[in-house]
This record gives sequence, structure tokens and C-alpha cells, in this order.
Amino acid sequence: MKPFKRACILAVYRFISSIRQGISRSILAGIFIALALLSRAWAIDLNRSDTNPAPAAKSTNGAPDLDQLTRDLQRFLGGARTAAIQGGTGPKASVNTVKDSATNAQSTWWVTAAENGTARQIKLKGKPVGTGLAQPKSKRTETETMSMIRSFLSSQSPALKLQDPNAELALVSSETDSLGYRHLRYTQKLDEVPVWPTGLTVHIAPDGELHLLTASIVPTPSAVSRIPAIDADKAVERAKAKVPGGFRGTNTNPELILHWDSDAAVTPVRLAWKFRVSVGEHASWTAIMDAQLGGEISIQSDARTGSVMGSGTDLFGVTKTFPVWEQGGVYYMIDTTKPSYNRVPDPLASSADGMIALFDYDGTIGNINIVTNYSRNGWVPPDAVSVHSMLGSVYDYYFNEHGRNGLSGLGDAMTGFVRYGDPKWFNNAFYSGGAMVFGV
Repeated sequence: MKPFKRACILAVYRFISSIRQGISRSILAGIFIALALLSRAWAIDLNRSDTNPAPAAKSTNGAPDLDQLTRDLQRFLGGARTAAIQGGTGPKASVNTVKDSATNAQSTWWVTAAENGTARQIKLKGKPVGTGLAQPKSKRTETETMSMIRSFLSSQSPALKLQDPNAELALVSSETDSLGYRHLRYTQKLDEVPVWPTGLTVHIAPDGELHLLTASIVPTPSAVSRIPAIDADKAVERAKAKVPGGFRGTNTNPELILHWDSDAAVTPVRLAWKFRVSVGEHASWTAIMDAQLGGEISIQSDARTGSVMGSGTDLFGVTKTFPVWEQGGVYYMIDTTKPSYNRVPDPLASSADGMIALFDYDGTIGNINIVTNYSRNGWVPPDAVSVHSMLGSVYDYYFNEHGRNGLSGLGDAMTGFVRYGDPKWFNNAFYSGGAMVFGV
């Protein structure tokens, strides 16, 4: 083993051995860097599923055998996801194969299911196997790329729980990031009626290879009628009666939608009218009214809501910029910009997942709150600024360098907790239940 690899492994081993003695923030930051360097140096195959590594060997002087420790660490990084799923602690998952009719190449895909049975993530496992590639994938024309995507969506109909994916998905945007990855975003529809809120994103690597699909959709709601029993004018009238000053307000043209309530155990999809009611220049509400029964599904104020860029000073006095969530005049330290986010309109809802979120214990072990601010800039405490910006960087590294969707590879939320416990006895950090917890 090269000295560099030995040094990195020894650093990790000493970190684990000294966890009870407390470590400084600078050492913890060094560990993150060391792990990133290890991933690069070994080109770790994060899709491996060997969950039974041999016991770590000891050298003659009683110190750990670093070669064996290296192998154990590689096996762990590759097998943790499979072990969690087989042990019943992870999301439901399966594997399917797809054969490219144009190239005869066969690819294997790892499918992770959402609670409603639809695919939450479909990820390429390894590289396609086969021969007969007509040309390098990066040479595909736009027409060929879209044809490839349509063929893939059709092949994944059982996993997506869509009867006709290409007829039920509408492309709304396509963007290429600074690293050359292309992201095509779709919404769901049925008979031209939008299913809202839903989203599906196809991710194309710089070499032209489709390597990941993320989605938040519903099984084809064919049993739900698309013929309203309540007309649009009646729905508007009832909504205005519920809005302060609504009788003198104006409204946009009502749009017929299939509204998906991911938290509803019964009738999660209902036919509804969606429109905006405005009263004066600064007050407006988005109304969702049941198009069959006429009742209110949702009427929410349109005080600015969405992801914006915030900034703050970290523990080293450096100004960091990062995505935060603005809602109702309050800013939340939540990043919803990563491909892992399941596109739920409100990241504070129980159905939201895949975001990066920061919580603050404020020097206690029980008083916990999500980190908020009343301005997009000037975020405090510095602990939260450091952790939030670094978690975003960690996600970007694993996604862009290894095609790995978050730490687990399954698109789970990444959660950080700062200022845990009393600094007199907890100048430390630990990982537990999918979250990183940092002391004071």
C-alpha cells in the first residue's frame, strides 16, 4: 500500500479510537477531507454489495493491519446500503434489467420504491454490458437522446406504476450544470389534466449516458374522474368567501388538476380547481377547491415561497453562500436544490424528503429547533453555516464524482444538528440514524 493511503487509513482509525476523548472541529473537518481523498484514491465501487467482510487482521505488534483495514473499509462503503435494505431498515428496493435494442447492451438498474409503490429512484448499477455500440454516447443527437429517454421510460413502466409513461409525463425544462450533467424535468398528467404536485427528473451524465432517475409521482390515477361536478365559477365564489376581502378580489383562470395529497390515507388524488385570488397589490392566495364536492382542499397565502441563496460567516470567519428556503417571510436552513429532493412543494411537510436541513440544540440535549432567520443573509450561528455549506459540498462530491444520490445512495435527506450538549463535556461529534450531530 502507498504511504498516502496508509496515512489516510491510519487517520480514520485513530479518529474512531479517540471518539470518546473529544476532538476539535478542525480535526473533524480534516476527517471529511480524508474520506473524500480516499474515495478518489481508490476509485471505490459504491455499488458493491459484499456485506460479510473478513474480521480485521492484527499485525505482529498489536496495531491494526492497514491493508486489511483498507479492504474492510472498502467493503463497508459498498455494502452498507444493501445491508440496510436486507435488514429491513431501508426503503423497498429491487433490481431490473434493460436491453438497448439499438446496441444490444444490457444494463442493470437499482429501483427504490416510495411509500405509494412508485419508483422514487432508479439508478444505473455498474456499466451496460454488451457489444454493438454504433457510436460513443456523447455523440448522440438531440433526437437520439430523447428517443433513448422515451425507450427507457417505457421499459420502467412497472417500476413507475404508470400505464403509459411517455403519454403521462410532460417535459417542462432541461438544464446542463457546470460539470456537464444534464437534468430533464417532467411533470405528471393524465388525459392532459396535470397531476399536481408531482415531478420526475432524468439525469444524463457528461458522456451521454442516462445514469439516474428521481421521481415523486403517483400510480396512474385512472379511477379518478376528470369530469368536474362543480363548475369553475362556483369554485371561485366559494374560495373568495374564505379569503379576507375576497369579495372584492380578482382571480386567475381556474385550471383543472388532479390534486395529490401525499399525506392522505384515503383518496390521495382528487379532481380540483386551482387558481389564485388577489386582494389589492400585496395580498394573494392560491386556492385548491374540490371539483366534485366543492369543498376547500387548500387555500394558502402567496407570501414568497421557494429556494433562495443565503449567506453567513462560518467558524473560520469565511463568508459562505448556500441555498435556503423562504416561506411566509421566514427563512429556513433547508436546501431543496439537490436531485435527491422529492419536490414536495413544502419542505416542512412530513412527506418531504431528500433535502439538506439544519437543526440547533443551542447547548442543550433536548431543546431542538430548525435553524431560521428573518433575512436571507447574516445567518448564525457560525456552526450551522459551516455544517450546512459542507453538507451541500459533500452531496455534490458524491453525486458528481460517483453518481451517488446522497450519503446512502438512495436520495435520503441529509440532516445536521449543531451545538449539541454542554461544551464542558461534549466537544465532539457523532453520526446516528441518518444525521450528523456536532457538539459545541
